[in-house]
Amino acid sequence: MVMRPWSHPILSCEDSLSFEKRHLTSTDAEQEAMERAGRSLGLAIVEELGRRLGEAPRILLLLGKGHNAGDALIATLELLNYKPNARVEVILCFEEKSFAPHVRSYFKSLVSHANVRVFREEFNALKGAVVGCFDLSIDGVFGMQFKPPLRGHFPEFFEWINGLDIGVRVAVDLPSGLSEEGNELVLRADYTFATGILKMPLVEEKNRSYIGRLRYLDIGFFDSAEGDVIDSELRVLAPEILLRERKLRSVVTDKRSYGHLLIVAGSRLMPGAMMMAVEAAIRSGVGLITVLAPESVTGHASTQLPEAMWVPWPETEDGFLALEGVHDLRQFDGKITAVLMGPGLGKGPETQALLDEIIKRFDMPFVVDADAISRARLEMMVSVGRKGVFTPHHGEYRRLADVAADEEVTWEHAQSAFSDCGQTVVLKGPHTCVVHEGGNWISPYGGPVLARGGSGDLLAGLIAGKVANPHYLSILEATCAGVAVHGRAGDKLSSVSDENHLRTTQILDHLNLL
Repeated sequence: MVMRPWSHPILSCEDSLSFEKRHLTSTDAEQEAMERAGRSLGLAIVEELGRRLGEAPRILLLLGKGHNAGDALIATLELLNYKPNARVEVILCFEEKSFAPHVRSYFKSLVSHANVRVFREEFNALKGAVVGCFDLSIDGVFGMQFKPPLRGHFPEFFEWINGLDIGVRVAVDLPSGLSEEGNELVLRADYTFATGILKMPLVEEKNRSYIGRLRYLDIGFFDSAEGDVIDSELRVLAPEILLRERKLRSVVTDKRSYGHLLIVAGSRLMPGAMMMAVEAAIRSGVGLITVLAPESVTGHASTQLPEAMWVPWPETEDGFLALEGVHDLRQFDGKITAVLMGPGLGKGPETQALLDEIIKRFDMPFVVDADAISRARLEMMVSVGRKGVFTPHHGEYRRLADVAADEEVTWEHAQSAFSDCGQTVVLKGPHTCVVHEGGNWISPYGGPVLARGGSGDLLAGLIAGKVANPHYLSILEATCAGVAVHGRAGDKLSSVSDENHLRTTQILDHLNLL
């Protein structure tokens, strides 16, 4: 079976429009793409928000006159299949006659439903007619061809919509008003579902407050040969990165076929971070795990997570890993395929010296997290020729990249700062990105549900387990797979729970991708 690419190019609005014109050369092709986009959008809304919306949600549908309106109409029709008791209120931002013929047919199908009401009032009358709160809004007003400024009543209309009581705001492809030429006023979104191609404005730092949670809906634009060869240093992780995780294992394998991960983590004062990283690594698919941890914590830890092999290590008076046992590292020679270091370690000088000795001894990939992250360590790894994956949050990134406290942390900075050092950097944030050899891979998975203590420890364990696994073609692919699986588990957790009242380790309960 031929595997499709697991990442797709992120394009400017102009390049996206040009790409679509080359591929959608007929009305039938346009309609087919619209149907794929609309149905994918409807199903994605049901999957992520269905439980939150209840059985009879009140939906506000905002329609322009272009393809985004068609996508929104088809998505709403799909929603009605799953939520037949939903009430839909439609605001037409242009006259009905401005619809393209195939869009008009979807509109007629929607308004034939008994629970659908269409508002055709002038704006001042509209404000009095549309009252109360909504469970969901779908923004299909403007798309990638929008050029500022907003004209006519639209500025006042957008301000009014932004002020309505709406539970979840969904944008189709781009939040209306967002453009590459500047933003005057934007319809803000809680979710933005990019359809077919993810456009550049969605990954620009200045636009994050408008976009909300970013999702990418692959409708097959990049299945062709052209999709494989588009040269872009900025890419989005595609659904294929998760589909590969579902593949059956070969029957001609054993535990050694899937790698052996050494984890150097923990301290007497901070065993929790270590435990979360180890548990995530256990769930990563790696075959064997050995944990080098302070001797005072291994007894309890081994009973909680018996799948790992626990090595009691000498510790300092303060309960941190000591340099004393460095000669015992030889027991791991020729046995391990990757090393994770950092979770819960602390910054004691003996512990940090031990990490440096481990890096010098083992010529294999390292995943460097939490207290192991420093500029000096990165430079040392480069000097001795080691490949590593650094997993900083924004505060740790400042340490790694020597960024001033008042300087903004962005993926653009990371892409420039680490383009030629041979290391991979996972910059965690609202849209986690993986920087590798001058390229940048943006994850459309995850969201604020992951913004809690311990989430990074789980991510480090998942990435490390995959980096240790020889079935991945590269450190980059393994890292991106870990990021995607972690984010997707967060999405699934958010779909069945509110985002506030839960434990970080519940993310692990949603790692199963089937």
